[in-house]
Amino acid sequence: MAKVREMSETSYYHITVRGVGQMPIFEDDEDRLFYLRLLAKLRTEERVRIIAWTLMGNHVHLVVDMTRDEMPTRLMRRLDTTYAMYFQKKTEHVGHVFQRDYWSGPITTDEQLIATVDYVHRNPERARISSKEDYRWSSYREYVGSPWLTDTSTVLELFGDVGEFAAYRGSADNVVRCIGRVVVEDDQALRIALDATGTKTAGELRSLGRSALREACKALRSVGVSERQSARALGIGRRAVHRLLN
Repeated sequence: MAKVREMSETSYYHITVRGVGQMPIFEDDEDRLFYLRLLAKLRTEERVRIIAWTLMGNHVHLVVDMTRDEMPTRLMRRLDTTYAMYFQKKTEHVGHVFQRDYWSGPITTDEQLIATVDYVHRNPERARISSKEDYRWSSYREYVGSPWLTDTSTVLELFGDVGEFAAYRGSADNVVRCIGRVVVEDDQALRIALDATGTKTAGELRSLGRSALREACKALRSVGVSERQSARALGIGRRAVHRLLN
C-alpha cells in the first residue's frame, strides 16, 4: 500500500531519508560531497529551495521549499536513485542503499520552521558527535558564513540578523515533527512531567511514588515521548517506565 503523504499549505517540508537497516550511506567525504553536489544540481532542475540540511552517518535531514504546489516525491526519487547508483558502483554494495521510502512532514508556521531548522542543525549534538558550530556537514555554517547550497534568507529574516540566529538555543515550547513522531527536547519532557503532577523537580516527583510516576509517564506518552526518553527525563530505569505504562 502506498504511503499517504500530507501536502504542506506553505510548500515547506522536513524530509528524512535513512540507510536500509541503519546502514551507513556515507563512507567518506567524497561521498558527502557527491551527495551535496547532486542536491545542488537537482535544486536548480526541480526549482526547489534548500532551507537546511544535515548529513549524518546513516541518514540525511533536509528542509526544503518546493516553491510549487507539489510534493517532494520527484526530487527525492531522483536524489536517492542517482546517489544509490553512485554508492553501489563505488563500494560494490549489492542491494538497496536507502529504506524504500523517505519520510516527509509539512511545515506550516514560522515557529515550526525555526524549530525544525534548529533540530536539523543540532543532530550532531544529539548524537554526541560534535557541536553544531563545529560540524562540517550541515548548513549551519552557511547560515553564519557564505551560503552556496542553502537559501538562508527566509530563516534569517525571521531572526532579524545572523547574530540572533547564532544565539538561538531553542525553547521548551519547541516541538517539531520528525520521522513520524513528535520530537520533544529533554528539558521540555521533564517540564511536561512536572506540570502533569504539580511538582517542581524530578526528585520531588520520584518521591511521590508509583502513582505520580505513572501519571507523568502517561503524560509524556500522550505527546509521543519514547519510554527511553521518559526514563532519562525522570531519572528512572527504562524497565520501570515500561511497567508503569503497562
